[in-house]
Amino acid sequence: MHKRIYGLENEHRVIKKAHHHQSVIDNTIADDSDTYNKFMANGAKIYIDSGCVEYATPECSSVIDLIAHERAGSTIVFEKLQGLADVLKSSRGWENGTSGCHENYFVEQKLVPVLKSPLATWYLNHPGSYQSLANHLLAFLISRQILCGAGAISPMGGRGFCYQISQRADYITTDINASTRGKRPILNCRSELDPSGQGFRLHLILGDANMSEVSTLLKVGTTGFILRMIEAG
Repeated sequence: MHKRIYGLENEHRVIKKAHHHQSVIDNTIADDSDTYNKFMANGAKIYIDSGCVEYATPECSSVIDLIAHERAGSTIVFEKLQGLADVLKSSRGWENGTSGCHENYFVEQKLVPVLKSPLATWYLNHPGSYQSLANHLLAFLISRQILCGAGAISPMGGRGFCYQISQRADYITTDINASTRGKRPILNCRSELDPSGQGFRLHLILGDANMSEVSTLLKVGTTGFILRMIEAG
């Protein structure tokens, strides 16, 4: 697929300044009827998901556009809560919690051949349908964390601290699954089929939330190249 559609979803953690614990400022985000859970002027959406303020970029036709919209989203969230809360764009929080940075890629339908079946939607949400794609993709996605992980200083159970190259990796428990919380997978098969039948949304939830635009460029751009190679055989 020469022209691909990209999207990112970032969950921002919020610490209310008055109490210094995790709390979403509902009356600032959810009560903003001009933007909350609606498509904004740039095609993005902002909403509250599992205690985090989530910003989903619009569908973008280039990685450079995606980076611009992703950065704009964080700026919008930070500005809305300025003075009221500290906002963390991080995949690791307090009390062993994690926040997602989900990636979306429009890919060719042939990568999951069973989608030609009348039961295409059913197959799209079952791990076994992705095994062929996973055989090509998983090793790359795992090693990608070396280049694009946000990094973390982590406690070692009373034995001091260690440096980890990825914030998200500790919370990924399986290779392919439809869940995004119970069994967090590398490759999430909770996807949507394009009504035209030309492709589907590939949903990846293993990546870190990156402050660095270069890391985001590497994360999404290299994945786009690998998908193009797989599509080309």
